[in-house]
Amino acid sequence: MMKGSASLNQYLVCSADEPIGRSFGYLVEAATETDALHTYLRQVYAKEEVFRESVLDRAVNMSFAERFYLATPQENYRFNETALTSVTDEVVATRVRQFFADQPEFGEAFLAYMADADTTRITDEIFEYIAVNSGDGAHVLELASIPKLEAGK
Repeated sequence: MMKGSASLNQYLVCSADEPIGRSFGYLVEAATETDALHTYLRQVYAKEEVFRESVLDRAVNMSFAERFYLATPQENYRFNETALTSVTDEVVATRVRQFFADQPEFGEAFLAYMADADTTRITDEIFEYIAVNSGDGAHVLELASIPKLEAGK
């Protein structure tokens, strides 16, 4: 425990993309479940190749960018029926800026990347921001909540 700080709980945090049997996850010491999740997302998930490929994929579906093109049931329906999107570039830009509202410079960098595919625009900090704010990527379990068994009972 750190001197002068509140006690930390232990959380097992694992990738949502890997079964626990193949990925044992990480033991994260943090004050809260959210802190544990964000620590994992920044330090591990944001650096994973599959995650980064999804962020850098500019395709309309099956990528991070999908959330900006297919945000409503109507947009999804049209795309599934016709393979076309119905949103304008202005709507996409507005959605990108909303996603990156806390870090507007990240939003502008992502919009520029969408236009020119210059991967140098997407920094580690932008990958971390996306990992933390995407709402997926990991499962968290407080170790104290795991039932304990004793052998020989």
